[in-house]
Amino acid sequence: MKLVSIFALFNFLLLTSCSDHYVQKKETGLKAQPTGVTAFHNFLKKFKIVQLPFYYKGWTDETIDISKLATLDQHSGDTAFYDISDENIKCYGILSDTTNFYSLIYFRIGDAPVPVLATYSKKGKMLDNQDLLCYGCGSDFGLEYCSYTAQIKKTLDIYIADTSVYSGQNDSLDLDNVKKSDSTFINYKTGKIELNGKISIGQLQSVKKENSE
Repeated sequence: MKLVSIFALFNFLLLTSCSDHYVQKKETGLKAQPTGVTAFHNFLKKFKIVQLPFYYKGWTDETIDISKLATLDQHSGDTAFYDISDENIKCYGILSDTTNFYSLIYFRIGDAPVPVLATYSKKGKMLDNQDLLCYGCGSDFGLEYCSYTAQIKKTLDIYIADTSVYSGQNDSLDLDNVKKSDSTFINYKTGKIELNGKISIGQLQSVKKENSE
């Protein structure tokens, strides 16, 4: 008799637990989310295949329409693969060379879009990530032209650069004492995506060409 009572109690608790789980799921509207490799493969669908070489030019003569790109969702499984925080992150593409790992290109949106390169293992673990930018562009006295570029070659070599052209320079607040010049400044870095997925970026180099009147 005691054994029958214990068995009946066990069945009651099991049914109650299942019922509560069903009600909770129905009330919250939660759906089971894929995990692991399946979740990562679903995440990759946000990105298009990008054939190498990759080239982007920003600020002046934008080469990519950022407004048409998908945005990472802070309230979804996207956060498992990228630290979104409060940033506006756009998904661009997957580099076509996926032999050993995946290389994804994002754009972080602020005053201007910043290209970001991130590498992942085949199981979705982030291996490395780097901004593909030196200084970028902004407003400055005498600035006539500015652009920044990012290139990734078929060899997975990286080149990033800012180009600024000035028509005048002034080191003081005296606007009447302006030095007219034709000056071009190029700041650049070179690097490479290594075979292990790490991204190596060298030190900043600068070149200046000036023809004063």
